[in-house]
Amino acid sequence: MTSAGGFVNRAHLDCLEVLIEQPGWEYVILQQTYDFLAHSNEELMMMLKPLKGYNDISTGDGKKWIKGRINAKLNWTVAGLNIFMKNSPHTPAQRKAAKIEFGKGLVEAALARKTVNWMTREVNLTTMVDQFNALNGKGYGIDEQFLATLTNSETLLMPGGYHHNCAAKQPSSYFSRLTRWGGGKCETGKRRHGICIWGVEDLPWLRNISSRYLMINKFIPDFDFLSIHCLSESIYNRTHMGPDFVDLERLGKHSMVYYNDVVKKKPGFNAATFTCNVTFPQP
Repeated sequence: MTSAGGFVNRAHLDCLEVLIEQPGWEYVILQQTYDFLAHSNEELMMMLKPLKGYNDISTGDGKKWIKGRINAKLNWTVAGLNIFMKNSPHTPAQRKAAKIEFGKGLVEAALARKTVNWMTREVNLTTMVDQFNALNGKGYGIDEQFLATLTNSETLLMPGGYHHNCAAKQPSSYFSRLTRWGGGKCETGKRRHGICIWGVEDLPWLRNISSRYLMINKFIPDFDFLSIHCLSESIYNRTHMGPDFVDLERLGKHSMVYYNDVVKKKPGFNAATFTCNVTFPQP
């Protein structure tokens, strides 16, 4: 793997292929380097419940992001990517209608078990992952395209997906990762890849805002290990003394949940012609 994101998706997919064989879990949380899972197990379960078995995936319109990240000369059609297998549950009509819609998001995500089952058992994603890495890991941030593209390609019928027209108008609600980008206030004054590196100075603010996010990025041990120690002790205490407040009202207003639980169930819904003229709940 590379710091530019090369081959990260391959590693995650390999992991999912192992995990799907294991019983007793409902969600898997994907992380990257310097992510800190900010909650006890009980709190995580509370935060994932409003997803109603759908996913938390960061996605937006990816068309403007693919230049320099992918090899555009390769075949990016569904047939060219060999996505459907003989035992894929898609009908001939569904296979014919399927189309790739590029997305752009983040790697960190909460994936429902039925989604992981689809990714590892019902379709073949090997060629897609290989082609995303065809520039040999030199396309910066290429790991941010894979999940978002699967999510936006609604006609692939990934469980808990989104729609590319919705992604263009209403980027998905997202609570897996908290990040402070670019010009935002950074108490430590230190950044990596344009992202604030957190320290003890930030803990009071993070203590409150983390009620809305599963994980925090970036905590770097050799920069400020004390901040990691403090948060770890807080999680230990909440594990044994009871959960802290989590913002369930905000988490419950999730665009992917609304799309899957309300919009797709309306009479006459057709993913191929859907324009997403929808008013989503605002978190």
